[in-house]
Amino acid sequence: MKRLFNYTLVCAAAGLAFLSACGEDDPIKPKPTITLNSAAGYTAVDVKSENGTKLKFGVVATAPSGEKLKQFTVKIATNGGVAAALKDTVLNASSLNYDWTFTVNGSVNDKITLSFTVALENGETDSKSVTVTVIAPIENLSESAGQEINNMIGPNSGAYNLVAGVQMRSDSAEARKDIKDMTTTNTSNTYTFSQSWTSGNGSKFVKVTAADYTATSTNQQLVDLWNAKSSSAANTVTNIAKGDVIMVKTGQNVTFPYFLVNVTDLVLTTGNNNDKYVISYKGL
Repeated sequence: MKRLFNYTLVCAAAGLAFLSACGEDDPIKPKPTITLNSAAGYTAVDVKSENGTKLKFGVVATAPSGEKLKQFTVKIATNGGVAAALKDTVLNASSLNYDWTFTVNGSVNDKITLSFTVALENGETDSKSVTVTVIAPIENLSESAGQEINNMIGPNSGAYNLVAGVQMRSDSAEARKDIKDMTTTNTSNTYTFSQSWTSGNGSKFVKVTAADYTATSTNQQLVDLWNAKSSSAANTVTNIAKGDVIMVKTGQNVTFPYFLVNVTDLVLTTGNNNDKYVISYKGL
């Protein structure tokens, strides 16, 4: 029994010595703190901004007692890409109070992430980030009414170029067909109308609501609507009926590719291929 008691004491002592050694090897390092000024005129949270906008950031950082700030960096990454340094400054101070201005420059819908980091001499860091979503300059949408898209195998134009605002015939350049009726066949006694759209250039389609059509009056509202609905967008749209509202992102290479199309009438005929969609649409 005495031998067992002595063995237990030895193990306990060894355990205490191990814990003591771990504590000595892994001390808790002090960390710096960094904040972004949120006062009027400063940017401290995620924002949407046009190209050319100047955003002002106020960086406030402090080192814990007895420590010094060693480095301050600003990095930029676009759409989740590799971050690149915009600013890299060596410090030797207990605090930092610094104003920095950034000019927005990117493509519409780009997400530009700016990361602000301070480091201590002991290697510990703290960071804050802000994401800037690039938007187009705010403009009112224009509306075209009473436009027609006809049965593709009928006598009239069965496609439409939303960018140019003109009808397109079946033998027109596919790259300019933002909307194309999908009717392909009929028999001698039965005439059909697909009530479906595709495109010749990779346009994407998604149905929205009549309320969306009424409420959307600016380019940014249209971009926001697309961003909210784009996960459901497809290369075709089917079962089109009068009153449907369809958002279209053209496959043409244009600055602003978004359109909102309202099917104001659907004309169905028998004994011929004179069927047609009548549309109004909004865009820039």
